Amino acid sequence: MDDKFQWSGLILIVLVVAFVLRFSLQYAQNSLNAEEWEEFELYEISETTGNEELDGRLNFFNSVTGIVRDSFPYVNIKESRFGYKWQEITDYYSSIVTNESLPEQAYLYTISEMLSLLDDPGTRLSDRILEGVERNLLMNVTLQDDQLILKNYHEIYRENEDYMQYLEPGDVLLKVDDRNALGLYNALLEDSIFGLFPETQDIFMERYFRTYYHQYLEKINPQFCKLDFRKDDGTEYTVLLEWQDAINITGVNGVVTSSSNSSVAYGEYLEDGNLGYIRLNSLYMENLPLFQSEMARMQNTSGLIVDLRGADKSIDYITFEKAILGYFTASEQTIFYEKTRYSPILLRFSDFEYEPIDRAYYPALSVTVLPASGYYAKPLVVLVDENYMESPDELIVGLVKLADATLIGRGFEVHALGKNISVDTPYLNYGFRLSTSYLYDTTMKKLENEPLVMDVEIPYSSQEANGSLDPILRAGIEWFEED
Repeated sequence: MDDKFQWSGLILIVLVVAFVLRFSLQYAQNSLNAEEWEEFELYEISETTGNEELDGRLNFFNSVTGIVRDSFPYVNIKESRFGYKWQEITDYYSSIVTNESLPEQAYLYTISEMLSLLDDPGTRLSDRILEGVERNLLMNVTLQDDQLILKNYHEIYRENEDYMQYLEPGDVLLKVDDRNALGLYNALLEDSIFGLFPETQDIFMERYFRTYYHQYLEKINPQFCKLDFRKDDGTEYTVLLEWQDAINITGVNGVVTSSSNSSVAYGEYLEDGNLGYIRLNSLYMENLPLFQSEMARMQNTSGLIVDLRGADKSIDYITFEKAILGYFTASEQTIFYEKTRYSPILLRFSDFEYEPIDRAYYPALSVTVLPASGYYAKPLVVLVDENYMESPDELIVGLVKLADATLIGRGFEVHALGKNISVDTPYLNYGFRLSTSYLYDTTMKKLENEPLVMDVEIPYSSQEANGSLDPILRAGIEWFEED
């Protein structure tokens, strides 16, 4: 009897092992290789509390601290330069999240508070950040010939006619609150992580004013900032700009480019070559009918230019992008997969509505495009610039894949490869530059290995800065003429 029982047990073990091996092999065939999967591993807890709910919290917390570990050298610099003791911080928060009496809302706030430590590597964590308040001047400057040049500014300032009399792209910024503007820039850069990595200084340009606010003004919280400018003819002038609550303003990071037409979408026929031209300033779903009506007007053109420079994206921009892509396919197509790192963070905090997860490549998301009414099969040119910085960019990659689009502009090479975490919690609004998702083709080949580059690169010019010339649009028209 005992022998028969032992044999039965052995056979059962063999069957279980065989089943596990078969399942593992089948799963491996439909998945990424081990090296690629390691990149997306979750940070599992090594011990349990004995409480299922607390285990879930601790597992999620370890996913957060895993992001922190992967964020080096950011954390390392924070420790050495700003005095953060990251292990002590981690231990402190760990003791909080495993407190059984901690309410769920307080737990979520604790996690979001910890994430906010990585929000801006150039500044310390502050009470105002924890309150979800971030102050900024909504304009961009650029560094040229050891001068800070006004590049563009947000529509909110154009509502004031006093600013319109003075502010022009191309003006030289001389002083900020009576401080030398270039000296202030260099001091802020030196005291931030961006000073250690020259290739990231273009990112710091976007953070110049808000970093200045955090470093110098946070405790006094002034209402206005005094800016002194000089025009090309030597005329100097001063403006007082109001500090804005940045989280309530759209298009903060990519400030809307100055334009004579501020419509969310408009189209027109270009005289040369019967070309169609559609400018998209905003990718919000409520604006989709306007885009669709413009596409209907463009059906008889010999070619189309889609201008995405400065396009502001909403939380539903993925749906809008897929609707746009539908005009460039004659049949339903799955064009790529988007594979997400740190999906517990996004799933817990994000309110994006993605397509159902494709289980074969979990946690990859399939991006499927449905044909729109009015297939456009003629040549397509897409205009982009440094103000168009969302990534990975399904729209750009999709237009290149479906319509063989020609990219003309500048500043886009790396932006099609990784997505930044951007989290909107009940308590905080912030984003930090850790790559969290990548695009793959339908064979699960990583598109990062085949980066998009400009077909025609257009350098920045003073004529463009002062609005007298649009070389990017002109290059788009000339491409059709030469073709």
